Amino acid sequence: MPILEQGSSGPDVQDLQQKLKALGFDPNGVDGNFGPGTKAAVIAFQKSKGLPADGVAGPQTLSALQPGGADAVSAVGGATTQPKWLDGQTLFGFRVERHELPRLHNKPYYPMGPTERGVIHTTEGATIDGALTVLAARFDGPHFVVGGDRIVQGRPLYVQGAALRQNPGQPLTNPRAEIQIECVGFAQTKPWMFDDWSNHVFPINPNTKKPVATPASFHGSTLKPLVALLAWLTQNTDIPLSRPSPNWKDDMSDCPLPWAVANNHRRLSAVWDSNATGWFGHVEVQHQEVTNHFDPGALNYSALFAMVQAL
Repeated sequence: MPILEQGSSGPDVQDLQQKLKALGFDPNGVDGNFGPGTKAAVIAFQKSKGLPADGVAGPQTLSALQPGGADAVSAVGGATTQPKWLDGQTLFGFRVERHELPRLHNKPYYPMGPTERGVIHTTEGATIDGALTVLAARFDGPHFVVGGDRIVQGRPLYVQGAALRQNPGQPLTNPRAEIQIECVGFAQTKPWMFDDWSNHVFPINPNTKKPVATPASFHGSTLKPLVALLAWLTQNTDIPLSRPSPNWKDDMSDCPLPWAVANNHRRLSAVWDSNATGWFGHVEVQHQEVTNHFDPGALNYSALFAMVQAL
């Protein structure tokens, strides 16, 4: 097999680009020229398969691109892995439910290997059933949704989730997040924690001019199942229980408002496009134009992680 790298060109590169694109790793064009976009796609694919992420398509990478090629390497023991559902399993007292959130037209999932990073979202709603309905209608597919004293799995482990925006021609987003979790609640601009709904500031409905929810709208805990899920993931995946940057403060005082923009301080810091690992908030993920969601906002990650460690 040839060795293809930045600067290579020809039919072999075009074939590589076509295979990468078919698997969801956009090389930013199928033109037979191995440029920065193709290198970024190769690196993302290599990470998804647990291969050395050097951006060079050598024999091992090219073999993995073939139909029936190497499966993603497991973070738990190095064995090859297949898509995995946890339904029926009990994670620290919470039984996992399965509620599949498929791709449009039930297309096959893209394989996903360890990337050592996860993303925490908020549903911007007060009920888990309402969140599942909205996610299904949009064909958004987080791996898990938590709330109402429940852990619901929307997509299996070892496949790509789809709760991040992927803009055409921009660097990859969903393939870089090993696990995505939607948490019932609303993003906050002041320091906050799940379940402390009495101190929540709720968005205003533009038609009724009233808050879209009240503390009484919530039934059951978001925090407890989230802590249980994070504890299980810490034990069974390679995602460290930490934040990607030591410079990020929980109160986000290092990131001036507004946050729902492409150029907030944390997105401009380009930590997402680096090799940093740990748990990101959606507010820190780049390439989210035009939505630029800022969830979960000023979440108290330090307290959250302490609860996980104490479990």
